[in-house]
Amino acid sequence: MSAGLKKFFLPLTYARRDMRAGLKGFYIFLACLVLGVGAIAGIQSLSRGLLESLHHDGRFILGGDIALRTIYTPATPEQISFLRHKIGPLSTVIETRAMVRRTVDKNAAQDAINKNPAQSAADTQSTLAEVKAVDPFYPLYGALEIVDEKGRDIKEPMQDLILPSVTKDGLQDNWGALAEKELLTRLHIHIGDYIEVGQQKFRVNGIIAKEPDRVGAMHFSFAPRLMISGAVFDQTGLNSLGSQVYYDYKIVMPYVQTLADIKATEKIIADKFPKAAWKGRDCFSASPQMEQMITRLTLFMTLIGLATLLIGGVGISNAVRSFLESKLANIATLKCLGASDNFVLQVYILQILLLATLGIALGLLLGALGAKVAGALLTAKLSLTDQVHLYPGALGLAAGYGYLTALCFSLWPIGRAVRVSPTDLFRDLVAPREQKPSLNIILSVLVAAQAFALLTIVTSSDQRLVEYFVAGAFATFAIFYGYAALMKATAKRLRFPVAPELRMALSNLHRPGNISTSIILSLGLGLTVLVAVALVQYNFMRLITDDIATDAPSFFFMDIQFSQRDAFKALSSAEPSAHNLVMMPSFRGRIVEVNGKKAEDALVDKNESWVINSDRGFTYTGELPANSHITAGKWWDKNYSGPPIVSIATNVARAFGIGVGDKITLNILGTDITATVANVRDIDWSTFTMNFAITFAPGMLEKAPATYLATVIVSKDNEEDLQEKISHQFPNVTTVRVGDALAEAQVFVRAIAQAVSISAGVTLTAGTLVLAGGIAAARRRHLYDAIILKVLGATQGRILKTFLLEYGILGLLTAVIAAGLGTGAAYAVQKFVMDLSWKFDWPALCGVTALCLGITLVAGFIGTWRALQQKPAPYLRNQ
Repeated sequence: MSAGLKKFFLPLTYARRDMRAGLKGFYIFLACLVLGVGAIAGIQSLSRGLLESLHHDGRFILGGDIALRTIYTPATPEQISFLRHKIGPLSTVIETRAMVRRTVDKNAAQDAINKNPAQSAADTQSTLAEVKAVDPFYPLYGALEIVDEKGRDIKEPMQDLILPSVTKDGLQDNWGALAEKELLTRLHIHIGDYIEVGQQKFRVNGIIAKEPDRVGAMHFSFAPRLMISGAVFDQTGLNSLGSQVYYDYKIVMPYVQTLADIKATEKIIADKFPKAAWKGRDCFSASPQMEQMITRLTLFMTLIGLATLLIGGVGISNAVRSFLESKLANIATLKCLGASDNFVLQVYILQILLLATLGIALGLLLGALGAKVAGALLTAKLSLTDQVHLYPGALGLAAGYGYLTALCFSLWPIGRAVRVSPTDLFRDLVAPREQKPSLNIILSVLVAAQAFALLTIVTSSDQRLVEYFVAGAFATFAIFYGYAALMKATAKRLRFPVAPELRMALSNLHRPGNISTSIILSLGLGLTVLVAVALVQYNFMRLITDDIATDAPSFFFMDIQFSQRDAFKALSSAEPSAHNLVMMPSFRGRIVEVNGKKAEDALVDKNESWVINSDRGFTYTGELPANSHITAGKWWDKNYSGPPIVSIATNVARAFGIGVGDKITLNILGTDITATVANVRDIDWSTFTMNFAITFAPGMLEKAPATYLATVIVSKDNEEDLQEKISHQFPNVTTVRVGDALAEAQVFVRAIAQAVSISAGVTLTAGTLVLAGGIAAARRRHLYDAIILKVLGATQGRILKTFLLEYGILGLLTAVIAAGLGTGAAYAVQKFVMDLSWKFDWPALCGVTALCLGITLVAGFIGTWRALQQKPAPYLRNQ
């Protein structure tokens, strides 16, 4: 065997033989790695699996290989002919929101009213629905699953169920419709009952169990689906001028194989119709909103997983230090026999790497299994094909984090152990020395830490946010280390002559071999994350529940026609409790250029990509909108008449990095309008008052056809009555009840909050494990102290009180700093990442503080109680 191989295998042999004693002392080490690596592996694998499922089902989600969407007006016959004959088979889908009313046969209703006049109010009930009108070719991909009220499949073709049927008398019945179960529940109807949509009556013939392209919707849905035939859509009256009606043209490319084929076809369409108003998507990015949501949630949960791993690093450091204390005789013997520092270093680094490999392998297994189970549940919920499997890249990333963490936190105690002389090592048990590692070890630790930071930044979808996280992590460690040092120095100077238990507890905080720094780091880091998550979650829920302004509107009304304005005002104002009626013109369009550059190229903040992902609403006004204030520039005069100018929200300014004086081009109703930014506004969206991210000054859009938006406040007792009156007199007007929209949003937010809370719980578990490991590592000291105190006549109660005071002080001091750091982190995330208002929550903070103190006291009690059970005589005889 060559000399080089001997240099490697000899330390490996010693490391392997030294591990024959088992894993005692390394269970916390392994548990920390398993938790951290498992969390990251699971999150990354689940994210990639869900994205893979979206891409795999791209054609089914989109409903075609290519989808082109227009708003307000359909594509021209020339465009449709070209697409159908030159590109491939085509299906036209029309989507809009509308009020759906329950109805009964008129003769039966009149008889009921004659018998009971109060019955008329119960005969009709309305609710908002997502109306989808389809042609005979729908769906091009996938299958629409239709069931009855007992969940049994309905075998009739979809087209037969939405076309007019024939009654037993041979007369033509109403057009048919299909609805989601929730719509039937809201309206208290059954299959076979009748509903009205706009000016048309329909018979419900089935329940939609699965809609293949539902996930691909380009907007957040908070209403159940109603599906009708495209042939009857014009008869509903929902497509009046200016109404928000979307026309989707879904195309099948018979020979498409790759993304390049798709892009080539998209270029052919763009070259043929360069000024077409449609916005295109393809099956390789069928649901960009869903992908963005998964990516963002993955990022936040991965950061929590990394925090878990860093907290576990403290446990790794504790375990290595405790392990080396048990190996003092071995290390001293090796050095006395002539072993070099480098040889001893290699032996114990190899041991740590072997143990880390075991922990990482278990973590990867746990993460992969967790991702598979969660993936099966989520893909079933989203009606996707489960594509979650083993991803070498995701597992490799988690393993890389695990090895770097193990090295970062184990090199220092190992380097310190091999640095001192054999006599110092033997003496270290009773008089620990603060010996520093060699310069090479210190540099190695710094390199490993930099590699960890670089890996985190490079693999992130939001490098700016991750840079803040990395900087915050390093700063937090430094703060906790400094705080621990300050606390020990302060405890050393305090004197309490009349309270011996307290005096001894304070002495234990700074005496040689103390675990104060370990406890403050482990528990403090975990609780910092928990405080931050709790406060962000509280503020997010507050915005859609408890903190809604008292003047928030009860309803949003959309698609009010110009000719309906006066009648709508009169009807709304006639309601006794109605007040604060606000009505503004509304246009739909999109940002196409900024300072002469295409909007996609001008975007500088990818976190604000929502401004270009879909059509936006615009308006014009002479008055500064409520709940907004100017941050740059100034508002225009009420009677402004001049070149086009606009006011933009702060997040629009941030998205493009623009301000007062910059140019922005918007396409409204097919016409490009270039305007100058006159001012930038900060808008409080949580008030739910009517506001627009981009608002024009008067003098530009008055003559353009517009629909109107309106908001009104009405007492809860009169909401139902006003909704019914509006629905009957203005069937084309869409009514959105703010309370219903918030209820749907709360379900969504709670689901996300639950996922984040689970991750935070894993972080707290890691902190608790590290705390338990630190106390276990100090058990020898507790045992020695307890025996000596017993011999000197101290009772078990006084000894227990002393140790609990020690841990109580540590827990309380840790809670104070963790509360401050967690609150600061939550404030930064809320204000600078989410751009939302902030409010402090004392109950959440007090709850976390109590949890911190409780965990510390329980862990301290368990460790102390075990020490108190030892008999003095046997222990002293063995010393």
